[in-house]
Amino acid sequence: MKKNLIIPVIFIIFYFVNYNSYSQCNDEVVLDGSEKILTYGIDSTGNWWAVTEPMTGNYRVVINGKQSEIYHEVKNLIFSPDGQKWAFFAKDITQWHIVSNDGVTKLPGTDVGEMLFSNNSQNLIYSYKDGEQEYINFRNNKIIVYNRVGKIFSSYGGERFAFMGYHGDKIVININGNESPQFDDIIPIGFWSDGTFLYAGKSGDSWEIYKNNEPISDVFSNINGVAINIMGNVAAVLARRTRDEAIGMLISDEFYEPLVGKAYHSVDGLALHPTLPMYAYRATYQDKTFIVYSSAEYFGGQRTGKPQFTHDGNDLYYIGCDIDCFVNINGRKYSVNTELDVDMNYAMKPKSNTISYSSSSSIIVRNVTSKNIIAGKMMDEIIQPIYNWRTQRFETLGKISQRLYFIFCKP
Repeated sequence: MKKNLIIPVIFIIFYFVNYNSYSQCNDEVVLDGSEKILTYGIDSTGNWWAVTEPMTGNYRVVINGKQSEIYHEVKNLIFSPDGQKWAFFAKDITQWHIVSNDGVTKLPGTDVGEMLFSNNSQNLIYSYKDGEQEYINFRNNKIIVYNRVGKIFSSYGGERFAFMGYHGDKIVININGNESPQFDDIIPIGFWSDGTFLYAGKSGDSWEIYKNNEPISDVFSNINGVAINIMGNVAAVLARRTRDEAIGMLISDEFYEPLVGKAYHSVDGLALHPTLPMYAYRATYQDKTFIVYSSAEYFGGQRTGKPQFTHDGNDLYYIGCDIDCFVNINGRKYSVNTELDVDMNYAMKPKSNTISYSSSSSIIVRNVTSKNIIAGKMMDEIIQPIYNWRTQRFETLGKISQRLYFIFCKP
């Protein structure tokens, strides 16, 4: 009799725990399937969007549930860094427009180019084309450019601009109307806080880092990664000196000169702290893999993912796998009893030891300390989640047939 009584009690407790876990994830239909969904996503600032095709060859953009008019072509949907503004190019039968949260603006010309918000989110910079001429508009100014290639860059407030262009078989970077020396190749990094522009320039087989026209680094044989923070006061570079020596380099006004790290056989997977002069990257030395966090080394696994910072920079984390997979948070290793894809991006709530990711059909939220796991509704397809610091929850989008669902989990 005692054995028979124990069985239903255990079953009731097990069911109760799973029910409470599942209830922490919710979903709502945001597109009902009346229009074909071509693509969709969720921005790092928490804005969700989709492009639908109401009729063949006609397109509509939906942002946070707000629907645009129907257009023949749409391009370059972007969101401001603070997440409060958005814009995209759209063409009706004959005319290109800028469609934004502020309204619709007609554009002259025959085609459109690039579009970006300044890092302070206050100014929209865009370009359009008329024949071989391209016009760049920024802060009520318009300039004419030729042979531009790659992205347009702006200073923090949008007062200055930069872009690359060709001179014959050489390439230059135009910084607010002034051209750099000619190089065989250029990797733009971004505007520094003082208005100078940071980039890597290659002459022959040698690379150097420049601020405007002045070199500020040693000579390298290759550049493996570059990053700059939103304020333009911290940047990082991964570079190779020789065949067997690769390094990380940190640039900050707090340093008299760029700070060069220890040499490894290879380096990649650069992550830059959002505000402080700190960075992380993946490195290998004598067949061992490490995650380098400024001057500290954390052991990787047989397979090791790239490091990531939380949005506020409070936590550094990465995924690794030996026999079992693990999550390393701020140098502490937490084993998980499941296979994880080390190459996938994982979202994390700061100061929580809680990560989130999507399987092939559902959002998963996992606390690596308590081992609690919650999951959302099963979908036909689903994208990777973000952590939305405004709502303090993990959010993603998924599809069942042609219905689009907004899914969120409160850890």
